Amino acid sequence: MRKRVEAQKAAELAEMKSTADGSQPKERWEIIERLVLLAATTCFVGSAAWLFFVKPDPIRVFSGYLLSILAFWTVWQMLYEDRLGTSEPVTRAERVMAAIWMVHRALAVGVVGLVALAVAILELTSMRPGSDLWSFGALIFLAVAAGWVAIFGAGRFKSMSDDRSVHNERVRRYKR
Repeated sequence: MRKRVEAQKAAELAEMKSTADGSQPKERWEIIERLVLLAATTCFVGSAAWLFFVKPDPIRVFSGYLLSILAFWTVWQMLYEDRLGTSEPVTRAERVMAAIWMVHRALAVGVVGLVALAVAILELTSMRPGSDLWSFGALIFLAVAAGWVAIFGAGRFKSMSDDRSVHNERVRRYKR
């Protein structure tokens, strides 16, 4: 019984110390999320390095670039994504990472969208009368969706309904 009371007091003291500097203690799911993101970051960085340095060719280098962007995104998610929508002051590191993320997201996803559009145009020009238009339509949809994400990013939901509002919120938070 005495050990239980001492353990409870130690836990309360640790909680008071963690909230004394203004930070909230992490919930269990937040700790698990950060561990999973850390593992994903490690996998992305290792895979990107392998693609960059083992028999590099343009496709492998671009794939490594995409994986390095995913690694950067997982680090961003671990450190700063939960600050969006709060009144916490923006740190210099957060502002720099946001700028890097927005530029590289637009570059990588924009290139994917342009490639999808180019392939759709090539497919349209080589189409025979009576051909099936499903693949052309899918490529156009991919190009439009990639363009949307390149410009506005993704919101908090799986639909596109909040992408622009979250984009505007990010712009307000990270502009100087």
